[in-house]
This record gives sequence, structure tokens and C-alpha cells, in this order.
Amino acid sequence: MQTKGKQKIEIKPIESEEARQVCFSKRRQGLFKKASELSILCGAMVGTIVFSTIGRSFSFGNPSIDEVVNRFLNPDNPDDPALGAPSHDNPGSLTDTVHELNMEYSELEHSHWILKRRRRGCKRELRKKWVNA
Repeated sequence: MQTKGKQKIEIKPIESEEARQVCFSKRRQGLFKKASELSILCGAMVGTIVFSTIGRSFSFGNPSIDEVVNRFLNPDNPDDPALGAPSHDNPGSLTDTVHELNMEYSELEHSHWILKRRRRGCKRELRKKWVNA
């Protein structure tokens, strides 16, 4: 018997809105982590922009999303300082710090979303108890 990792799964939209939001949050974090790893391992400039179903934008860029977008929009001038060309003074530690901060931000954002959901549930339960009292 094959493990789930080896089986092909059908890609289709998730019907439950709550499950879809959780999936988006987790996969977005995974996507940003992979982008960060690609940047660290290969020294590539990487930029990722994702929009949620409600229109919120999330971005990850290394060295920064602005530098990656400027480089993409102006490919003829990659070293132009006005475009925010990356500094190569100590790229390893800066890259690690950016990656750690992006991951921490993603985790905190996900925790915040979970706490908001719990609060809504608690409010519903409290209302029910007041109505039934």
C-alpha cells in the first residue's frame, strides 16, 4: 500500500470556507518557505505575491519584494542603485534574518487568525447561554 505522499490526488476547490482559509494559510506559509530556501540555497532573487479570496495580499521577497519587483520591471539595469540593488556586505546573515522574520510573521499571523475564530465561537456560545438563561 502506498503512502499518501506517493498517491496522486485530485486537485479540486475546497468547498468549506473555513477549511479553504486554513489550507490557504498553511500553503502560503509553505510557499514562502520554499521561496526563501530557493533564495538561500541558490543565491537567487525571489519574489512571491499571493492574494487571498477576500483580496488581501501577502508577499515574500528576498532580498525584498520591492527589489525583486524593480529588478523584474527594469531588467536592463540590474545594478542601478536607484532600483534598490542588493548589498553584498554580509548577505548570508541578512538572508537568514529575513527568512526567520518572515517565518515568524507567518506563524503569528496564522495564530492570530485561529484566535479570532476561537473568539467568535466563544461569543456565539455566550449568546446561546444568555438566550437560554
